[in-house]
Amino acid sequence: MRLSLLTCHCDRPEAFALCERWMARQSRGWHQWIVMDDGLRRQPVTMGQEYHYVPWMRGKGSLARKVRYVLDRGLLTGDALVFIENDDWYGPDYLQWLASALEMDSLVGEGSALYYNVRARWWSECGNFQHASLCSTALARFGWSYLHRLIAYDDNPFIDAQLWGHYPWRKRVYDPMGFRHTVGIKGMPGHAGYGSGHKCTPDHLSWHSDCKLGFLEGVLFGDAQAYAPFYQPDPCPPSSVT
Repeated sequence: MRLSLLTCHCDRPEAFALCERWMARQSRGWHQWIVMDDGLRRQPVTMGQEYHYVPWMRGKGSLARKVRYVLDRGLLTGDALVFIENDDWYGPDYLQWLASALEMDSLVGEGSALYYNVRARWWSECGNFQHASLCSTALARFGWSYLHRLIAYDDNPFIDAQLWGHYPWRKRVYDPMGFRHTVGIKGMPGHAGYGSGHKCTPDHLSWHSDCKLGFLEGVLFGDAQAYAPFYQPDPCPPSSVT
């Protein structure tokens, strides 16, 4: 199973440095890693990624345009497309787990999405088992033409909802069962996310405070320390950051 990784990037150097760190320690390698960057400044890449600087794609709908660009030009050469978001955390066996899952189903992902805002030290868990977030979604080559049809003329940023909601072939959302392969990290410096984001307020997605960082350390273990530079000084105030 040859994995083609795709990262859509825009002006988040600190997040991207951590993304490379999480990928560098994967227990399984990949076939190619494409980075689509529409930032104001070029993002240096250090792991031999196929880098495309596309500043003309900047703005609303950028995510869909980048994915469409990759599919239109046939840039993917592996057996499966893996979406790697630049600001999210990935466990060391993430790619190994995906490759195994893709042997059985052509669309796979991790459910019960966990989001953690490192700036505010708040977390939220979603009960999604009908679909997976894009950051934890992989699609076998068999389904690429279907994805292309979905976004051919549509700049809707919610590619994950579109894909999972209508995909007609074998798919599976896995229950993390307390051991997570991915965590959606919010509150990192730089450009806002491509979707609507997840606002860190008590009335949005049922956010819970983690003032002493015990929850984050319980999920990420030693990796939690990598986010220490981004904690705000005053712990746990309500915030509207995304």
